[in-house]
Amino acid sequence: RTHLAVTHPPPPARFCRQTLKAGEVINEGSLICPVPAAVTLTALEGGTTLYTLRRNTYQRVLRSHQVAMRQQTFRQLRRAATFASLTDDALSKLIDVSEPRKFGAGSVIVAEGSHPDGMYLIQVGQAVVSQAIPAEPPSPRSEDGGDGDHGASSDSKLCGILQAGCYVGERALLIPGAVRTATVV
Repeated sequence: RTHLAVTHPPPPARFCRQTLKAGEVINEGSLICPVPAAVTLTALEGGTTLYTLRRNTYQRVLRSHQVAMRQQTFRQLRRAATFASLTDDALSKLIDVSEPRKFGAGSVIVAEGSHPDGMYLIQVGQAVVSQAIPAEPPSPRSEDGGDGDHGASSDSKLCGILQAGCYVGERALLIPGAVRTATVV
């Protein structure tokens, strides 16, 4: 078990010592912007091993991931009929202004009858699409003199399961004032 000491540069007669344990990270701010180290890191034992991630390597890997995700999104949108007539440049601009959102299991992505705020392209995971089945109107008195059926309770029907690459809510982009026609969870 190896420990490292972290000391903060002292005003003349002080310094703070903190011992890092295995798995702890130091100086992660330098991955984002080139700032001088705010601490001195000293090995307290022989055989101390550190893993170094350089800023340029981190940024190259991050850019590579972002480019791959952008290309995947581009291919998915290009296959969508809604965007078939767009030029590559226009489609790229749409991707530039889109923002990723994450939903937990069982979270409502869109609710039937609500006013739309946009469309959604599923990058990862699955979503269930359902529509409400309206309650039946009450039936007239039955022949045996009973009160008849007072109407069934509202239920929903499964319309489909969407996979990565599918999209929902495109009507929000195409029809002003439209409301959601299904619930997606």
